[in-house]
Amino acid sequence: MRSKLAALCTGLWFVACAAPAPVNDTESNAEAWERLYASGSRWSEGNSDASALYFREALLKARAAFPAQDPRLVRSELALGEALRRQGKVDEAEPLLVAARDGARRASPPQPELLADVLESLGLLRVMQGELLEAEAAFIECAQLRLEHLDPAAPETAEGIVQLAEVQRHLGKHDLAEANLLEAAAIYGEHGNRYALRVATIQNNLGLLYQETGRFVIAERQHRQAMTVARQLGGENSPNAAIYARGLADLYVRQDKLVEARTLYQGALAVFKRTLGPDHIETRMTEARLEPVDSLADSGGAP
Repeated sequence: MRSKLAALCTGLWFVACAAPAPVNDTESNAEAWERLYASGSRWSEGNSDASALYFREALLKARAAFPAQDPRLVRSELALGEALRRQGKVDEAEPLLVAARDGARRASPPQPELLADVLESLGLLRVMQGELLEAEAAFIECAQLRLEHLDPAAPETAEGIVQLAEVQRHLGKHDLAEANLLEAAAIYGEHGNRYALRVATIQNNLGLLYQETGRFVIAERQHRQAMTVARQLGGENSPNAAIYARGLADLYVRQDKLVEARTLYQGALAVFKRTLGPDHIETRMTEARLEPVDSLADSGGAP
Protein backbone atom coordinates (compact mmCIF):
# COMPACT_ATOMS: atom_id res chain seq x y z
CA MET A 1 0.00 0.00 0.00
CA ARG A 2 2.81 2.36 0.91
CA SER A 3 4.60 1.75 -2.41
CA LYS A 4 1.39 2.42 -4.34
CA LEU A 5 0.89 5.65 -2.45
CA ALA A 6 4.47 6.70 -3.20
CA ALA A 7 3.99 5.97 -6.88
CA LEU A 8 0.75 7.97 -6.92
CA CYS A 9 2.44 10.91 -5.22
CA THR A 10 5.30 10.77 -7.71
CA GLY A 11 2.83 10.79 -10.60
CA LEU A 12 0.91 13.72 -9.15
CA TRP A 13 4.16 15.62 -8.60
CA PHE A 14 5.14 15.13 -12.25
CA VAL A 15 1.76 16.33 -13.46
CA ALA A 16 1.94 19.36 -11.21
CA CYS A 17 5.46 20.22 -12.38
CA ALA A 18 5.15 19.42 -16.06
CA ALA A 19 1.65 20.65 -16.90
CA PRO A 20 1.61 24.26 -18.11
CA ALA A 21 0.40 26.58 -15.39
CA PRO A 22 -2.87 28.44 -15.98
CA VAL A 23 -2.43 31.76 -17.75
CA ASN A 24 -3.69 34.79 -15.86
CA ASP A 25 -6.19 37.05 -17.60
CA THR A 26 -3.73 39.93 -18.05
CA GLU A 27 -0.99 37.86 -19.69
CA SER A 28 -0.56 38.52 -23.41
CA ASN A 29 0.13 35.79 -25.95
CA ALA A 30 3.70 37.06 -26.27
CA GLU A 31 4.23 36.90 -22.50
CA ALA A 32 2.68 33.44 -22.35
CA TRP A 33 4.97 32.31 -25.16
CA GLU A 34 8.05 33.53 -23.31
CA ARG A 35 7.02 31.73 -20.12
CA LEU A 36 6.18 28.46 -21.87
CA TYR A 37 9.29 28.50 -24.06
CA ALA A 38 11.51 29.10 -21.02
CA SER A 39 9.84 26.21 -19.18
CA GLY A 40 10.36 23.89 -22.15
CA SER A 41 14.02 24.86 -22.29
CA ARG A 42 14.47 24.08 -18.58
CA TRP A 43 13.05 20.59 -19.08
CA SER A 44 14.85 19.90 -22.37
CA GLU A 45 17.83 18.05 -20.89
CA GLY A 46 16.10 16.05 -18.19
CA ASN A 47 12.61 15.17 -19.40
CA SER A 48 11.72 15.11 -23.07
CA ASP A 49 8.01 14.51 -22.40
CA ALA A 50 7.68 17.61 -20.25
CA SER A 51 9.82 19.61 -22.64
CA ALA A 52 7.66 18.66 -25.62
CA LEU A 53 4.52 19.51 -23.66
CA TYR A 54 5.70 23.05 -22.93
CA PHE A 55 7.10 23.59 -26.42
CA ARG A 56 3.82 22.48 -27.98
CA GLU A 57 1.93 25.05 -25.91
CA ALA A 58 4.56 27.68 -26.76
CA LEU A 59 4.12 26.99 -30.48
CA LEU A 60 0.36 27.53 -30.20
CA LYS A 61 0.97 30.90 -28.54
CA ALA A 62 3.61 31.80 -31.13
CA ARG A 63 1.22 31.11 -33.99
CA ALA A 64 -1.36 33.35 -32.33
CA ALA A 65 1.04 36.15 -31.44
CA PHE A 66 3.73 36.41 -34.11
CA PRO A 67 3.91 36.78 -37.93
CA ALA A 68 5.34 33.94 -40.02
CA GLN A 69 8.79 35.53 -40.34
CA ASP A 70 9.18 36.20 -36.59
CA PRO A 71 12.23 34.37 -35.18
CA ARG A 72 10.24 33.42 -32.06
CA LEU A 73 7.86 31.37 -34.18
CA VAL A 74 10.82 29.67 -35.88
CA ARG A 75 12.39 28.93 -32.49
CA SER A 76 9.14 27.34 -31.34
CA GLU A 77 8.95 25.11 -34.42
CA LEU A 78 12.58 24.14 -33.97
CA ALA A 79 12.23 23.47 -30.24
CA LEU A 80 9.20 21.22 -30.58
CA GLY A 81 10.60 19.51 -33.69
CA GLU A 82 13.88 18.77 -31.93
CA ALA A 83 12.09 17.49 -28.81
CA LEU A 84 10.01 15.14 -30.97
CA ARG A 85 13.08 14.04 -32.93
CA ARG A 86 14.82 13.06 -29.70
CA GLN A 87 11.75 11.03 -28.79
CA GLY A 88 12.00 9.21 -32.12
CA LYS A 89 8.76 10.75 -33.41
CA VAL A 90 10.20 11.40 -36.83
CA ASP A 91 6.95 11.87 -38.73
CA GLU A 92 5.78 14.54 -36.30
CA ALA A 93 9.16 16.27 -36.16
CA GLU A 94 9.74 16.54 -39.92
CA PRO A 95 7.09 19.14 -40.90
CA LEU A 96 8.02 21.30 -37.93
CA LEU A 97 11.73 21.31 -38.78
CA VAL A 98 11.07 21.92 -42.48
CA ALA A 99 8.81 24.86 -41.58
CA ALA A 100 11.48 26.16 -39.18
CA ARG A 101 14.12 25.97 -41.91
CA ASP A 102 11.95 27.85 -44.38
CA GLY A 103 11.03 30.43 -41.76
CA ALA A 104 14.65 30.94 -40.72
CA ARG A 105 15.61 31.55 -44.35
CA ARG A 106 12.92 34.25 -44.64
CA ALA A 107 13.89 35.97 -41.39
CA SER A 108 14.59 39.70 -41.67
CA PRO A 109 17.13 40.68 -40.53
CA PRO A 110 18.96 37.40 -41.27
CA GLN A 111 19.33 34.95 -38.37
CA PRO A 112 22.37 32.82 -39.32
CA GLU A 113 22.69 31.20 -35.89
CA LEU A 114 19.04 30.22 -35.81
CA LEU A 115 19.21 28.84 -39.36
CA ALA A 116 22.36 26.86 -38.49
CA ASP A 117 20.63 25.33 -35.46
CA VAL A 118 17.62 24.36 -37.56
CA LEU A 119 19.78 22.81 -40.26
CA GLU A 120 21.71 20.78 -37.70
CA SER A 121 18.50 19.38 -36.23
CA LEU A 122 17.10 18.68 -39.68
CA GLY A 123 20.33 16.95 -40.67
CA LEU A 124 20.09 14.66 -37.64
CA LEU A 125 16.49 13.90 -38.56
CA ARG A 126 17.53 12.96 -42.11
CA VAL A 127 20.14 10.60 -40.67
CA MET A 128 17.41 8.91 -38.62
CA GLN A 129 15.35 8.59 -41.82
CA GLY A 130 18.32 7.07 -43.69
CA GLU A 131 18.35 9.99 -46.14
CA LEU A 132 22.10 10.56 -46.05
CA LEU A 133 22.43 12.81 -49.10
CA GLU A 134 19.80 15.15 -47.67
CA ALA A 135 21.56 15.02 -44.31
CA GLU A 136 24.87 15.88 -45.96
CA ALA A 137 23.34 18.91 -47.70
CA ALA A 138 21.88 20.18 -44.41
CA PHE A 139 25.16 19.71 -42.54
CA ILE A 140 27.18 21.39 -45.31
CA GLU A 141 24.95 24.48 -45.22
CA CYS A 142 25.09 24.49 -41.42
CA ALA A 143 28.90 24.29 -41.41
CA GLN A 144 29.19 27.06 -43.99
CA LEU A 145 27.02 29.37 -41.87
CA ARG A 146 29.08 28.74 -38.77
CA LEU A 147 32.41 29.07 -40.55
CA GLU A 148 31.54 32.16 -42.58
CA HIS A 149 28.99 34.09 -40.50
CA LEU A 150 29.36 32.96 -36.89
CA ASP A 151 32.40 31.78 -34.92
CA PRO A 152 34.64 29.40 -36.91
CA ALA A 153 36.52 28.47 -33.73
CA ALA A 154 33.43 27.64 -31.66
CA PRO A 155 32.86 24.08 -30.36
CA GLU A 156 29.45 24.10 -32.08
CA THR A 157 31.24 24.61 -35.39
CA ALA A 158 33.50 21.65 -34.73
CA GLU A 159 30.59 19.42 -33.72
CA GLY A 160 28.67 20.25 -36.86
CA ILE A 161 31.70 19.36 -38.96
CA VAL A 162 31.99 16.01 -37.13
CA GLN A 163 28.36 15.24 -37.97
CA LEU A 164 29.01 16.13 -41.61
CA ALA A 165 32.11 13.93 -41.70
CA GLU A 166 30.28 10.92 -40.29
CA VAL A 167 27.58 11.18 -42.96
CA GLN A 168 30.27 11.49 -45.63
CA ARG A 169 32.06 8.42 -44.24
CA HIS A 170 28.87 6.39 -44.52
CA LEU A 171 28.41 7.69 -48.07
CA GLY A 172 31.90 6.44 -48.94
CA LYS A 173 33.32 9.97 -49.35
CA HIS A 174 36.38 9.08 -47.32
CA ASP A 175 38.70 11.90 -48.40
CA LEU A 176 36.14 14.57 -47.53
CA ALA A 177 35.29 12.83 -44.26
CA GLU A 178 38.95 12.60 -43.24
CA ALA A 179 39.62 16.26 -44.02
CA ASN A 180 36.56 17.36 -42.04
CA LEU A 181 37.40 15.20 -39.03
CA LEU A 182 40.92 16.64 -38.94
CA GLU A 183 39.52 20.17 -39.22
CA ALA A 184 37.11 19.54 -36.36
CA ALA A 185 39.92 18.13 -34.20
CA ALA A 186 41.98 21.25 -34.88
CA ILE A 187 39.10 23.51 -33.80
CA TYR A 188 38.57 21.57 -30.58
CA GLY A 189 42.33 21.57 -29.99
CA GLU A 190 42.30 25.37 -29.84
CA HIS A 191 40.34 25.09 -26.59
CA GLY A 192 43.01 23.07 -24.78
CA ASN A 193 42.06 19.97 -22.79
CA ARG A 194 38.49 21.08 -22.25
CA TYR A 195 37.30 19.05 -25.23
CA ALA A 196 39.79 16.20 -24.96
CA LEU A 197 37.00 13.62 -25.01
CA ARG A 198 35.51 15.08 -28.18
CA VAL A 199 38.95 14.87 -29.82
CA ALA A 200 39.13 11.24 -28.67
CA THR A 201 35.79 10.58 -30.35
CA ILE A 202 37.18 12.08 -33.55
CA GLN A 203 40.21 9.81 -33.25
CA ASN A 204 37.90 6.83 -32.92
CA ASN A 205 35.92 7.98 -35.96
CA LEU A 206 39.17 8.34 -37.89
CA GLY A 207 40.04 4.81 -36.84
CA LEU A 208 36.77 3.55 -38.31
CA LEU A 209 37.45 5.50 -41.51
CA TYR A 210 40.98 4.12 -41.81
CA GLN A 211 39.62 0.60 -41.29
CA GLU A 212 37.27 1.08 -44.23
CA THR A 213 40.12 2.27 -46.45
CA GLY A 214 42.53 -0.51 -45.46
CA ARG A 215 44.92 1.65 -43.41
CA PHE A 216 44.99 -0.75 -40.49
CA VAL A 217 48.16 0.43 -38.73
CA ILE A 218 47.06 4.03 -38.40
CA ALA A 219 43.52 2.87 -37.56
CA GLU A 220 44.80 0.89 -34.58
CA ARG A 221 46.84 3.86 -33.39
CA GLN A 222 43.79 6.14 -33.51
CA HIS A 223 41.61 3.69 -31.55
CA ARG A 224 44.28 3.13 -28.89
CA GLN A 225 44.88 6.86 -28.42
CA ALA A 226 41.14 7.42 -28.02
CA MET A 227 40.89 4.61 -25.44
CA THR A 228 43.81 6.02 -23.45
CA VAL A 229 42.27 9.49 -23.23
CA ALA A 230 38.84 8.13 -22.26
CA ARG A 231 40.31 6.00 -19.48
CA GLN A 232 42.38 8.88 -18.18
CA LEU A 233 39.27 11.05 -17.98
CA GLY A 234 36.65 8.50 -16.95
CA GLY A 235 38.47 5.50 -15.52
CA GLU A 236 38.26 1.86 -16.54
CA ASN A 237 34.44 1.94 -16.42
CA SER A 238 34.17 4.75 -18.95
CA PRO A 239 31.46 3.97 -21.53
CA ASN A 240 33.38 6.11 -24.01
CA ALA A 241 36.48 3.97 -23.53
CA ALA A 242 34.29 0.91 -24.11
CA ILE A 243 32.96 2.38 -27.36
CA TYR A 244 36.49 3.06 -28.55
CA ALA A 245 37.58 -0.45 -27.51
CA ARG A 246 34.75 -1.86 -29.58
CA GLY A 247 36.06 0.12 -32.55
CA LEU A 248 39.46 -1.53 -32.09
CA ALA A 249 37.73 -4.91 -31.82
CA ASP A 250 36.02 -4.22 -35.14
CA LEU A 251 39.46 -3.66 -36.63
CA TYR A 252 40.73 -6.97 -35.23
CA VAL A 253 37.75 -8.77 -36.78
CA ARG A 254 38.73 -7.31 -40.16
CA GLN A 255 42.22 -8.69 -39.59
CA ASP A 256 40.95 -12.12 -38.45
CA LYS A 257 42.38 -11.55 -34.96
CA LEU A 258 39.34 -13.13 -33.40
CA VAL A 259 40.71 -13.92 -29.94
CA GLU A 260 41.87 -10.32 -29.47
CA ALA A 261 38.56 -9.02 -30.81
CA ARG A 262 36.57 -11.23 -28.45
CA THR A 263 38.53 -10.02 -25.43
CA LEU A 264 37.82 -6.39 -26.31
CA TYR A 265 34.15 -7.01 -27.03
CA GLN A 266 33.75 -8.85 -23.72
CA GLY A 267 35.42 -6.03 -21.81
CA ALA A 268 33.28 -3.40 -23.51
CA LEU A 269 30.12 -5.43 -22.89
CA ALA A 270 30.90 -5.72 -19.18
CA VAL A 271 31.36 -1.95 -18.93
CA PHE A 272 28.11 -1.24 -20.76
CA LYS A 273 26.14 -3.62 -18.56
CA ARG A 274 27.55 -2.04 -15.39
CA THR A 275 27.13 1.59 -16.45
CA LEU A 276 24.32 1.70 -19.01
CA GLY A 277 22.31 -1.43 -18.26
CA PRO A 278 21.50 -4.59 -20.21
CA ASP A 279 18.89 -3.00 -22.47
CA HIS A 280 20.88 0.04 -23.64
CA ILE A 281 21.55 0.25 -27.38
CA GLU A 282 25.34 0.19 -26.83
CA THR A 283 24.99 -3.02 -24.81
CA ARG A 284 22.86 -4.66 -27.47
CA MET A 285 25.14 -3.55 -30.31
CA THR A 286 28.13 -5.06 -28.54
CA GLU A 287 26.32 -8.33 -27.85
CA ALA A 288 25.43 -8.55 -31.53
CA ARG A 289 29.08 -8.14 -32.50
CA LEU A 290 30.34 -10.57 -29.87
CA GLU A 291 28.06 -13.49 -30.66
CA PRO A 292 29.47 -14.46 -34.09
CA VAL A 293 33.04 -13.75 -32.96
CA ASP A 294 32.57 -16.06 -29.97
CA SER A 295 31.59 -19.00 -32.15
CA LEU A 296 34.23 -18.31 -34.78
CA ALA A 297 37.02 -17.89 -32.21
CA ASP A 298 36.04 -21.16 -30.52
CA SER A 299 36.00 -23.02 -33.83
CA GLY A 300 39.17 -21.40 -35.12
CA GLY A 301 37.34 -20.21 -38.25
CA ALA A 302 37.36 -16.92 -40.09
CA PRO A 303 34.35 -14.62 -40.51
